Amino acid sequence: MKSILLSLGAALLVLAAQAADLGESAAELKIAKWVKGEPVQISDGGDKHIYVVEFWATWCPPCRTSIPHLTEIQNRFKDKNVTIIGITDEKESTVKPFVNNLGSKMDYRVAIDEGATAKGYMQAYGINGIPHAFIVQDKKVIWHGHPMAGLDKTLEEVVAGKYDINKAKARFKAESILEEFQQAAAEGDNAKADKLAIELQAAAKDGTLDQPFDAEKAKKEIRIMALKGMYRQAEAQNQSEKAAEFEKELKALDPTFDAKQMREELAMHKAAGAYFQAISGQGESADHKKLGEELAPKLKGNPEISNNIAWAILTEKSLKERDVEFALKVAKQAVEDSAWKAPHIIDTYARALFDSGKKEEAIRTEEKALAAAPESEKAQYEKTLKAYKEGKLPSE
Repeated sequence: MKSILLSLGAALLVLAAQAADLGESAAELKIAKWVKGEPVQISDGGDKHIYVVEFWATWCPPCRTSIPHLTEIQNRFKDKNVTIIGITDEKESTVKPFVNNLGSKMDYRVAIDEGATAKGYMQAYGINGIPHAFIVQDKKVIWHGHPMAGLDKTLEEVVAGKYDINKAKARFKAESILEEFQQAAAEGDNAKADKLAIELQAAAKDGTLDQPFDAEKAKKEIRIMALKGMYRQAEAQNQSEKAAEFEKELKALDPTFDAKQMREELAMHKAAGAYFQAISGQGESADHKKLGEELAPKLKGNPEISNNIAWAILTEKSLKERDVEFALKVAKQAVEDSAWKAPHIIDTYARALFDSGKKEEAIRTEEKALAAAPESEKAQYEKTLKAYKEGKLPSE
């Protein structure tokens, strides 16, 4: 069951600030350029047609993750009078090659907006984060949200004639109150949070929220997350007195809080930043070897971070200094720290071996990545393995 506690690090939808409400007339599409598919208009489809108007961008990782999901939805509902339109405000020179490269993986209409369409949807509903989708039926907006969070389920209800817009309105109101609760809890305003919790508990009881709402647990967890963020910032800015205050409150709320471990993590990230500045030509490039020696021991026990650093060294085209020796060292540490169980980490180590001229060892290592990979991902590792056997990189 999906938790109703939203991550404070994620972009919030700002539902409380929305000016428009579900059931209001949908704005017409004011498109500057149709990049894929025939032009359509909200007023064209009559009361039977359903439009999904989704706002996205090529630079947005969650948007790119949503693209195959939207394609699957379009294919599933193509015979149910459902049309999906992906809208971005980027230049055609950016969007068209991106869309063409994806081909059938992005199999729905794509259009470029110069601001007018976003004003009628995103701005009208107080939304400031992408990706975000709107369902329009009978020329009215009946739902909006992240395309990976309920869009398909809602469309199933809509096409079956079972969608209840009044229940949806109640849920959106509860989510707006939940956002206010989160903000109050993060700020330590318990009086306001407790007042909002009464409404949230009622919403949970009548089924508007899909699970019971434990106000005290939620307040504690949210405040701890907020305090950890403030502690990190204070430490990063060398504000020792503030850090001490946050640490004291954190330990009172969470006796397991380990300030030493967090300081070590901060030191690791700082060292990684200095290293990448050096190899990117933004610092003293002559120092990158020394900085690497200081960074390596800090990465021990952090396989994902080690893996990301090694992969960036091996593949980032903008680097001035490509320290393959260091990439090999931290990639090896990553596979050992992850007990050779993570295929993507083993794959990075294989790449480091190949780039180091150790072709046969790279092939044996990539075979281990292939063996560890789930069935749905094996094709990509098979492609890499084939390339190594041919003595070249998979991208060549």
